Amino acid sequence: MADATAAPVRSAARAPVTRPGTWTVPRQTGGWQTNAGWVVVLVLLVLVVARLPMVGLPLETQDEAIILVYAQQLLDGRLPHRDVYTVYGPGVYGLTAGAFLLLGPTLVAERLVGLLLQAILVGGVLGLVLDRGRRAAVVAGSRASSC
Repeated sequence: MADATAAPVRSAARAPVTRPGTWTVPRQTGGWQTNAGWVVVLVLLVLVVARLPMVGLPLETQDEAIILVYAQQLLDGRLPHRDVYTVYGPGVYGLTAGAFLLLGPTLVAERLVGLLLQAILVGGVLGLVLDRGRRAAVVAGSRASSC
């Protein structure tokens, strides 16, 4: 005879059986996780559409002029921190010098490098915030793109 105090056996809602030392990950079947790529694409597209018309504007800040001059000096063989005084790291000068080699030494080439760096920054912020939800990702990405 069965014991009346024993717990009932639930066969339909049973967890999958795994071997000791193994585990399974529940599969995502829907929700915002499946659309996370679209959020990233949408925010980056808004960034590019908003910033692209500003590529052709005249030179505005001294920092932008320094990037242009030092990138050209890097192409001429001078090195930042050795031959040229700068408080910034050499990475942006190297990227801009590479853009000068590809596109010519123009303000547009420097602005496209800036747009690329900003897109990388916004993508990184989105990657960090996407697990908080779509709304948080869009807000954080928009704030990062307004810098």
